[in-house]
Amino acid sequence: MLETQNFQNKTNNNMALTLLSGSNMAIPTDVRLMKPFLNIQRMVLDMGKAILQRPDITPEAYKRVFTETQKSAEKILLAELKMGEYLKKLPTAQGKRTDLKDELSSTGAYKSKKEAIEAMGMSAHVAFDMQALTPEAVNEAIQKAKDKHLLVNRKMAKEFLTSKRRAENTKHTDFEGIYDDSDIPTIADLSKKEHLYYTQLFASCGVGEEHLEKISLYPSIANELEVDRCKWYSERHPTCKVILGDFTNNDVFNELVKLHLEKKNTIVLASPVCRDFSTAGARNVNSPRAKLFLKVLEFIKAVDKTNQYVAIENVPQFLYAAPESLKDILGNLNIGEYIRKFLEDLGYTVNISVMVGCDYNTAQNRKRAIITASKKGIWKFPKKDDTRLMLWQVIGHLPSIEAGQKSNIKWHYAPALTPDEKKFLAHTPTGCSALDNPAQYKPVRVNGKKSGAEFKASFCRNSWGAPAATVMQHNANIGSYTTIHPGRPKSDGTWSDARVFSILELILITGLDENYFIPKWAKDSLIRNVLGDCLLPNVNLALCSMIPGRKDNPLKI
Repeated sequence: MLETQNFQNKTNNNMALTLLSGSNMAIPTDVRLMKPFLNIQRMVLDMGKAILQRPDITPEAYKRVFTETQKSAEKILLAELKMGEYLKKLPTAQGKRTDLKDELSSTGAYKSKKEAIEAMGMSAHVAFDMQALTPEAVNEAIQKAKDKHLLVNRKMAKEFLTSKRRAENTKHTDFEGIYDDSDIPTIADLSKKEHLYYTQLFASCGVGEEHLEKISLYPSIANELEVDRCKWYSERHPTCKVILGDFTNNDVFNELVKLHLEKKNTIVLASPVCRDFSTAGARNVNSPRAKLFLKVLEFIKAVDKTNQYVAIENVPQFLYAAPESLKDILGNLNIGEYIRKFLEDLGYTVNISVMVGCDYNTAQNRKRAIITASKKGIWKFPKKDDTRLMLWQVIGHLPSIEAGQKSNIKWHYAPALTPDEKKFLAHTPTGCSALDNPAQYKPVRVNGKKSGAEFKASFCRNSWGAPAATVMQHNANIGSYTTIHPGRPKSDGTWSDARVFSILELILITGLDENYFIPKWAKDSLIRNVLGDCLLPNVNLALCSMIPGRKDNPLKI
C-alpha cells in the first residue's frame, strides 16, 4: 500500500514538473520550431486538463495547476497568432519566390505558404483560421478567459472576430411590412386573371416558382449561372428563354434587359445569392457576391419602361447588412433601406417584411426577407395561416427506413452512414441533439475522437409536433443544421430512422407534391442542394397572389 502511494506521489510530482516546465517555455522566434513547441504546449494543456478533473485534487493544487495550464493555453493561441502573421506574408505562387525576408526567423525559413503549412503539419482549414487571427481578437479572448476562469482557445478569438464583423457591418431597422387582413384570393379566381409574364434572376431550377402558373403567372425569361440548374429549369419551363451565364457579365446582362423589354414583361423576381448574409455560414458581407443586389437594381432601372412589379428575396440578415465595402454607396443606410429608396425613386411603392414558411401551408420554419414593389398601389403581404402544418402531417405516412435502406416509394431512400453514426443517432431521441447523449453515445469522428461540432443544431433530430427546421443545402450531412428524421421509440430503448431526411421527405417539407418534376439525370447532391436554398413555393404562391391591380382575363368567355 505504501509503495503504491509513493509511486502515485512520484507520478504526481513528475506531472507537476512537466506542467510547470512546459508552461514556462518561451514562444520560439524561429518559425521552424513552432511545430514542436505547439506539440509540447498541447500535451501540457491536455495533461493539465486531466489533473484538473481528478476528484482528489486539493483546492490549492487546483489553483496552481489551473494557472500553469492557463499559461499554456495562452501561449498556444499567441503562437498561432504569430504563425498566422507569418503565413500571411508568404506568397502562394507555387513557392517560386526566394527573395522574401523572413521576419520570424533569421534564416528565411519557408519560400511559400504551401511549404510552411505542410512543414507545420496543419490542414489548410487550420492555417486559414490562424491567418484570420488579430492581436485584438487574441488579447480579447485571453482576457475573457481570465475573467470567466476558462482556458482560452482559438474558438474564443474567432467568436470575437465574428461578433465584431457583424456589428461593424450591420444596421438594425424595423421593417414592419403591411399585411392584408383579408383571405388570400383563391387559385380558381386568380386563374381567371390576365396572364402576367416575369423575368426570374438567379433562377436556380425554379423550385420556388412551381405553383405560379396556377395563378396565371408565367416565366418568360430566366437567368442562371450553373449549367445543371439551368438545364433543369429549361426542361421544367420549355417555353421560357433561359440565359446561362454570369448576371454581372455585360453581355449576359444586356441580353436579359433586351429580352425583358422586347417581351414586355411586367415583373422582375430576383433571388440574389444569400450565403454571404446567412448566419448559417461565415456571413462575409464584404464578399463580391454581396454586391449582386446592386446589379439587380441596375437591371430594374434598365427595364423601367415595361416593368410594373418587383419582388426581391433573401435571408433576413440581408436587410440589415451595411457592408463597410459599400459605405460609399450605401452611406448611412443598410441594404433594405437603400433598396427601398432606390425603388421609390423609380416610382414604386415598396413593402418590406420577413415571411416564414410555416405561416403559409408549409411544414418548414424557413424565414425569408421579402421586398415587394409595385407601380399599381401597395403590394401587401398575404394573411398568415390560422394554424401551422406539423412535420407529422406531411411525412408521417411514409414508411420507416434506416440509413442505407431504400423503400419501394420513389425518392424515399436514405444515404448510408458509418456504424458509429448509426449507433449514436439510434440513441438520440426525437427533438434532441446527439451532442447531449450519454458519453458512450456522443458523436465521434472517423478517427474515433470526439466530434468538434459547436452547435446543438448539429446531429439534431427534428420534432414531429413542430414544423421542420430550415432545410439547408448540405442536408445529407448529419452534422448539418437539424437535418435528421424525428424517429420513433423502439422497444429496445433506441430510436428508429437514424438518418437524414430522404429526398421525398424534403420534397414534401418544401411544400411540393410527390410527383414534383425532377429530371432523370439529376444527381442526389443537386436535388438536395436546390431544395435547401429555394424560396418555398407556397410562400411565393401566397405572395404573388397579392399582386395588386390585376385585371380579369380579357379572353374569358
